[in-house]
Amino acid sequence: MEIEYDARKNGVNFAKHGVTLDEATEVWNGVVVNISAKNVEGEKRTKTLGAIEGAIYAVIWTERNGKRRLISARKATEKGRSLYNDKTNH
Repeated sequence: MEIEYDARKNGVNFAKHGVTLDEATEVWNGVVVNISAKNVEGEKRTKTLGAIEGAIYAVIWTERNGKRRLISARKATEKGRSLYNDKTNH
């Protein structure tokens, strides 16, 4: 699935979380865990947990017009890392 994101939001995400949305696309290069995230304004969102250079990240996205639209990305919380490790047997 094609991935897209807003360029302004990319800069905001980097300033806030230290990772660009472009870098966040790397989670789909390996094993991921998808969990439902809260819906915002009727839009279904998904949280994908995956590894980037050995660290676990959480990427929030929605499907829009047949594309994966990234909303935010950050290092996963301890709870997120535990869930990822439990689900992937790492």
